[in-house]
Amino acid sequence: MLANVMGPSSYAVSCGQLSRLQADWFLLACGIIVTSAFCIDGIAIADQFIEKLHQLCNIPMIDISDMCVAIIECTVD
Repeated sequence: MLANVMGPSSYAVSCGQLSRLQADWFLLACGIIVTSAFCIDGIAIADQFIEKLHQLCNIPMIDISDMCVAIIECTVD
């Protein structure tokens, strides 16, 4: 996907930069999933999703929760 977005310059991305980029994408994906669960099923189900995604992705639960809040705030404004 990075090659599609950046073209030939994507080959200049270091392994460390790629790892940080992947972590950002994982966090964004988790935030979107939890926000969707919150909108459809409420906070109790969203909390269950946060716990499960934390176990699967090893992303801190507070980071997933903060991303979810940020997405909701941007959407509501």
